[in-house]
Amino acid sequence: MIHPRACISRYLVIVCAGVLLGQSRGYSTEQSVIHLLDQDLAWIQAEAVLYTASRREESLFRTPAAAYVIDQDDIRRSGATSIPDLLRTVPGLQVARIDASNWAITARGFNRRFANKLLVMIDGRSIYNPLFSGVFWDAKDTLLRDIERIEIIRGPGAALWGANAVNGVINIVTKSAMQTSDNFIEAGSGDEERGFVGIRHGDRVNENLAYRIYGKYSAKDHFVLENGRHGGDDWYQTRGGFRLDWSDDDSNSLSLHGDIYSGTSGQTTQLNTLSQPRLRIFDDQADHSGGNIVAGWEHRRAIDDGSKLQLYFDQVNLATVAVDMSIDTYEIDFQREFSADERHKIIWGLGYRLYYNHGRNKEISVFDPERRTLQLFSGFIQDTATLVDDQLYLILGSKFEHHDYTGFEPQPNLRLLWTPDETHTLWSSVSRSVRTPNYIERDARLNTTVITNPGLLPVVQAFFGDSDFDSEKLIAYELGYRTVWTTKLTLDVAVFFNDYDDLMTAEPGIVFPENSPLPNHLVAPLSADNNMTGETYGFELGIDWRLGNSWRFRAGYTYLEMNLHLDSNSLDFASELAEGQNPEQQMFIQNSINLTENLEFDITLRYVGGLASLNIDSYTNLDIHLSWRPSERVELSVVGQNLIDGEHLEIRPAFIQNIIPSEIERSIYGKIAFQF
Repeated sequence: MIHPRACISRYLVIVCAGVLLGQSRGYSTEQSVIHLLDQDLAWIQAEAVLYTASRREESLFRTPAAAYVIDQDDIRRSGATSIPDLLRTVPGLQVARIDASNWAITARGFNRRFANKLLVMIDGRSIYNPLFSGVFWDAKDTLLRDIERIEIIRGPGAALWGANAVNGVINIVTKSAMQTSDNFIEAGSGDEERGFVGIRHGDRVNENLAYRIYGKYSAKDHFVLENGRHGGDDWYQTRGGFRLDWSDDDSNSLSLHGDIYSGTSGQTTQLNTLSQPRLRIFDDQADHSGGNIVAGWEHRRAIDDGSKLQLYFDQVNLATVAVDMSIDTYEIDFQREFSADERHKIIWGLGYRLYYNHGRNKEISVFDPERRTLQLFSGFIQDTATLVDDQLYLILGSKFEHHDYTGFEPQPNLRLLWTPDETHTLWSSVSRSVRTPNYIERDARLNTTVITNPGLLPVVQAFFGDSDFDSEKLIAYELGYRTVWTTKLTLDVAVFFNDYDDLMTAEPGIVFPENSPLPNHLVAPLSADNNMTGETYGFELGIDWRLGNSWRFRAGYTYLEMNLHLDSNSLDFASELAEGQNPEQQMFIQNSINLTENLEFDITLRYVGGLASLNIDSYTNLDIHLSWRPSERVELSVVGQNLIDGEHLEIRPAFIQNIIPSEIERSIYGKIAFQF
């Protein structure tokens, strides 16, 4: 492995050489594909908007939250082929790859395969899974060229978005069909990227109506295990979808869009079972499929006066050797915003969501009942009050939910925003949020391990859901500052302290005999309970600097500290280990350079700290992207990922998850894209 200092030195040499080359030749940057590097940051901050922080579009620079936006130009120049890869350079996010097809992603700690404190949405449609409390990242994708932006909020968003928006919210915002009235084709291949192709056709029927359809296929090669064995984690996915958008000449707009997908995600699975052989390590595959359809209506009378209605249906199917389940989700969501007077902007809404869960019993997983219908009723209200004109604002609101598992859950939020002038923004907040129980924590049994001793009955260690398991709770305190130091340089800092209560533990119970399935055996139970508290604190720093007209420099640093405490009555033996399952420090340095009018070069250096309780070392890696446009319609690119530490572990699954992690490998691929 190359020492990080040597790596950084080589990196800086490459960057400086590229910049000097580009500047000495006096290349202009007038093409639209590279226009962002030409603009002053003050202009960009004024234009950059996000919706997720307040459920209305607002300036990113004036947002009273730890917010970050990945726009389409960032996506195109990243070289990423999946949504998780796009998130690696967001300050405050922990992004770790388990194997070729599985990821662990969260914000501000508690990362694992199904990170249960991060709410993820696509166009406001939740893709947070109520079975495991998390996201199946291998099954959630779209044509990346059709994403307008990805909005990331670190910290609670529960006052507007409800339960499970505990440590953060990610909202993937796709383009309107009005923005994609053309054709697009891309294809690529490499050593780990076996092959991918995406195609989109869009057009305008008339001035008010537009549509698009798309299809995408990708195939990724397997990685290797720590012992050098084939990882069995090949990944294949096919998906397609459509979108219709209509707007009148006045104030109404309608949208209808949907997707269907099917794929197979390989994984190496370790199972301990009562049947022979007791211990099996084999190549498993997760077969996933599903689809969704979303309808939306918006009526807007003025900038601060409008109504929205969204309805959607979403289906998820998953089948592995351990779990076989399907989840149908139905939701209706309405919101209204208006100005009560010159000093008060009000937004309120109502929602209803229904989950239909069907878990099919297997040797490893047993659901009782096998079918469960859950309802969620919700409402929210928030007032943005102007205390001092154009300078000081108070934001006060709350979400009120009733969940079938936990009953009534208020999630209030108080924020203060101070903008003393056009170059400074300061904000602070205190808020409450909850993470509601999932299907497994309430209604399932998972057999995790079988222990055998000669002459004795085998012992099955099993995790049992508990009908008394309650929501995990958070009180969060945040402080943030943004500034435009010059027209070319911005700084964004967020400091946080999170106080958690009723965190989940797995409590051992009394061993009992069981005779089904045969052979006769003993069961050592672990039951879900709420016997842990904790605190996390830290800060996140982001820098965006434009050095001349052809060089953009970005950097980020994250510091995270976790302290967990078991209650005196707890006998849990593993939950406190989550303290060492998140990197204490992370950083990245990214340079985007326009070498010529049609030649772009992007280089990113990333450092991720080690995970002590998982026995995973820190690592430093380098990603590059080189793109050439021989014409306005054609783009050729070469991408290299993980170029320094080409075989490294990033995380291990938790104890009740039986996937063996793979070493993440170096990857190089080429891509061609046509837009016409």
